[in-house]
Amino acid sequence: YSSCPTECPVMMSVMRQVYDKMETDEIAYYLISFDPEIDTIDRLKSYVTAFNPEFMGVSGEISEVVKLGYQLGVEKLAPMENHMNQRIISHTNHLIVVNSDAEVIGIFKAPFESSSMTLVIKSLLSSQ
Repeated sequence: YSSCPTECPVMMSVMRQVYDKMETDEIAYYLISFDPEIDTIDRLKSYVTAFNPEFMGVSGEISEVVKLGYQLGVEKLAPMENHMNQRIISHTNHLIVVNSDAEVIGIFKAPFESSSMTLVIKSLLSSQ
C-alpha cells in the first residue's frame, strides 16, 4: 500500500527489476492495496507509476480486498498506529505470479533476488 514505510517500496523496486529483466510486455504487474481508506485510485496510480508507468494499483471495498488477500495467501491485520503515530498495516510480503486463467502458479517470499525470480517466472510461464 502507498503509505507502507518498508516492505512495499522494496517489493515495488523488485517488481521493477523483474520487469526490466523479463523482456516481454505480455505480463501485468499489480500492487494490491489492503488500505482502501487511504489508497484512492489516484493515489495508487501515482505511487505505482513512480516505479514504472506500466504498473497498476488495485484496491476496492475492504471486505473484497481482504478476501482476495486471503485467497492469495496474504495475511493482513487491521490498520494500527506505530510508536511514531504512523498508520501501518502489518502484512505478509509476497510476490505472487498468477497466470491468464487466474491460477496462482508461483509465490516468492523474502529474500528477493530479481535475477533468480525472473528465471523462475519465465519457466513458470513457459510451462503453462
